Amino acid sequence: MALNQVTSGTRALDSGTKLKPRSNYGRNPDGSRQGPVSAWVSRLVMLAVLALFTLPLYWMVISALKSPEELGGAGPVPAHAVPTGVPLGQLP
Repeated sequence: MALNQVTSGTRALDSGTKLKPRSNYGRNPDGSRQGPVSAWVSRLVMLAVLALFTLPLYWMVISALKSPEELGGAGPVPAHAVPTGVPLGQLP
């Protein structure tokens, strides 16, 4: 059996059904390639999906690397709340 035939289990589904060659994937039905806007939109969608799936993984990794003091802390302190001109040992 040829590699370009679709099979299900042990029998061929339709000997007339052929798989598309690799060079035809991502092309329009008339054989032309995607336009530049369409290509950029598809790339942006792929990047958004990538971020959607990788941000929780990133969150887990940075949370696992925190010390116990950082985990129990109240959260980040805004920059305007830190007094200036006071030595670090004398902070309230």
